[in-house]
Amino acid sequence: MIPLSLNPIQFSSSLKHPIFRPNPSLFKSSPDQKLGPYEPISPSPKELNNSIIPASLLMPHLQNLFQQTSIQQVETTASERERLLLMKISELQARMNCLTDELTAEKLKYIQLQQQLIALSSQEENGDRGEGGL
Repeated sequence: MIPLSLNPIQFSSSLKHPIFRPNPSLFKSSPDQKLGPYEPISPSPKELNNSIIPASLLMPHLQNLFQQTSIQQVETTASERERLLLMKISELQARMNCLTDELTAEKLKYIQLQQQLIALSSQEENGDRGEGGL
């Protein structure tokens, strides 16, 4: 998570607004337990209609929300790019394996042709000697 872009004094003063207040329903332990200083709660529609939230308090929160959303979009784009690159790597590895197999088969054919050439060469030499020796 990205911290709010407020200094601590600005942030704590923005939490004193009626939209932020202690929320005892968030705690399930004994009633004498200390509550956190300010817990955000969802105001009722009546409270929203009757309250005016100054832009100076709302803007930092909206900026933070925008910043978090922007980062999530970048992360999503980066994840998608990473996924596409991993798929491309897999495709290239598969292609390289196929080409390696083809190369191995061609080398084997080359060796077999060399052996056949040597055998034919030997037969010709033997045949020439046989004819000359008669």
